[in-house]
Amino acid sequence: MKKWIRWQGLFAFLGITVVISILWFLLVDGFIERLIEEYGTKALGAKVEIDETDLSILPSGLEIIGLQLTNPDKPMENAVEISRMNLSLDAMNLLRRKIIIDEMAVEGIQFNTPRKVSEAVVSESDTSPAISLKSSKKMKFSEIVMPDIEKLEVEEILKNEELESIMMLESIQHDIEAEKKRWEKQLDELLDEKKYAEYKKQIENITSKKKITFEGLLSSAGDIADIQQEVQKDLDSIKQARHEFEKSFSSFKNRIDLASKAPMRDVERLKQKYTLSPQNLSNFTQLLFGKNVSEWMEKALYCYNKIQPCLEKKTAQKEKGKEVVKPIRGRGVNIRFKEYEPLPDFLIRQTKAELQLKSGDIIKGLINNITPDQHIMGVPLTFEFSGNNMKGIKSVKINGIFDHIKAAQSKDNIYSLIKGYDVDNLTLSDESKLPLKINKASADLEMTAILKGDNISANIIANLQSVKLSSNNKDQAGAIANTIVSALSDVSKFSARADINGTFDDYKINITSDLDSILKNSLEKVIHKETEKLENKLKNTIMAKVDDHLNQTNNSLRNFGIIKDELNKRLNLGDMLLGDFKLRF
Repeated sequence: MKKWIRWQGLFAFLGITVVISILWFLLVDGFIERLIEEYGTKALGAKVEIDETDLSILPSGLEIIGLQLTNPDKPMENAVEISRMNLSLDAMNLLRRKIIIDEMAVEGIQFNTPRKVSEAVVSESDTSPAISLKSSKKMKFSEIVMPDIEKLEVEEILKNEELESIMMLESIQHDIEAEKKRWEKQLDELLDEKKYAEYKKQIENITSKKKITFEGLLSSAGDIADIQQEVQKDLDSIKQARHEFEKSFSSFKNRIDLASKAPMRDVERLKQKYTLSPQNLSNFTQLLFGKNVSEWMEKALYCYNKIQPCLEKKTAQKEKGKEVVKPIRGRGVNIRFKEYEPLPDFLIRQTKAELQLKSGDIIKGLINNITPDQHIMGVPLTFEFSGNNMKGIKSVKINGIFDHIKAAQSKDNIYSLIKGYDVDNLTLSDESKLPLKINKASADLEMTAILKGDNISANIIANLQSVKLSSNNKDQAGAIANTIVSALSDVSKFSARADINGTFDDYKINITSDLDSILKNSLEKVIHKETEKLENKLKNTIMAKVDDHLNQTNNSLRNFGIIKDELNKRLNLGDMLLGDFKLRF
């Protein structure tokens, strides 16, 4: 009778299966954990750590516990920390080398949590570095200039300032001296007393000879005519030189007249620099909130850049206007054949996320269709988050669409509405002469942003109630700063709006609020009075300094004018010589 079962083989098979199963349960989780940490660190340029993983076969899934992503700019801080992640995998598509996650649940997402050990990562040469917050460009905002105009010392101001009027006069004086030297050299080439004497001697030699014959008379007349032509030529040179000199003299005179008006321009420039200008006064909100809005904007763009790999892959290289994918040498190219129901290589269909705030409150959200290949499925990424009755916030609502189906025409829309946000000790200005902060306030914030390619268009509207503003340096502040503090101390509510437009690398922020009109009305009289005092001080001091230089420059011009007298003198010598010809012949 045949044996249907070979017991030795069955026992061997069962033994091998048991051993493999034991090794699987003992080793596979650790292998997956190390795999995620290694490739995650390389991809993100920041240390990825996992406490524990658990892979299940039936049903296919993966649980990750205690994931930490180090902040590349702050190694002692986690950029993101996640308590637990549960992934439901599509096992059939794994065989097709596709990672399709039907559902992912993420719990306990926290940002900027402290670490016990520093985990800085040095990126390899072939690894793209993580996007750094420090590398982001931002709009520069002017500091709030709040001088004590009544305490300003004009002499101290002028020690650190160059006056346009004095620089102009010094330049003119230098040019006059250089031109004077040039003309003194040119005078050596013109008719002078020595040459005049030589001409006169030649004439006397000719006229002293007796002209007996007719031929002799003709010869003497010819010699006289030659000398007369030479004299006339010298006179023409002197006349031409005098004409050029008059033009040069007139030019210097006009420059001095122009420089004499420059002191008032210096006064106006210094007045604008050392007082609160009308431009700053008309948009004081830009100065108060500009720095904070700029920092918030920078962080938002930083976060957006971090999620870019989840929206689309890096663009291929272009040759002659066409995209060309260059495979890594020796690895070939994965060719995608037509599929009945096309799926990307990586897809998370639905993600349920819970963001844990520092207060312990939770904001729940839903994200659909996370993939870097939106063009394959033809659907964009959508998300929505909300939370209510939290500590310091009544409600939060955030939703948006990231449409990268056509990468060249990507368009992302983000909308958020925060109600009842408790503002606590928000510094508006750390200027030593005008330290301002919002002690308490309740704010409603509404933000809309549209991102098309590298262009951004966004606006933020803030309505603040129960506002308490304060300044802790009032005793040391000047009249203008005290007026600002006094005006703002009566403000209990206000609205502000920020408009952001431009590109990611070069965007402009314009901020306005109804505080501008409040401050303008309160400050106009005070600023005008204090500015007028400073203007008079500047005018008197600058004019005294300029007058000395102006007198020196005018003296230089008068000395330069002596050259004209010399030209006229030599011209008279030539005319006398020609007159002598007429008397003698």
